[in-house]
Amino acid sequence: MDFSQIVSRARSAATQGASKARQFASEHSDSINGGLGKAEAFVNEKTGGKYSEHISKGKQGITSALGVPSETKEAFEAGRTAPETASGPVTVDPVRTEPVDRPGDIGKPEDIGKPGKI
Repeated sequence: MDFSQIVSRARSAATQGASKARQFASEHSDSINGGLGKAEAFVNEKTGGKYSEHISKGKQGITSALGVPSETKEAFEAGRTAPETASGPVTVDPVRTEPVDRPGDIGKPEDIGKPGKI
């Protein structure tokens, strides 16, 4: 068996293993989300929340790679509210519709190119 055949078999085995892992993860998404949530809480407790953003991104990366629906997505699809974060429920700031600075007068089209005008 030459090197290219070994690589081909290894690639095939890895693809098959990843497929089985995704299938398992999709069948047990509640357990996986629960376990990752516990791990996230444990690390945040031990580090005082110092790395909470990194831990959260890592958890999202794992669930995304395995194809596990997130708790928020499941809540949306089920019509429930998203779970509360460690700091309480998620809130959204109201959107301001007025401009921050009112634009000044830009003059008339016939003034373009005249000294002191735009």
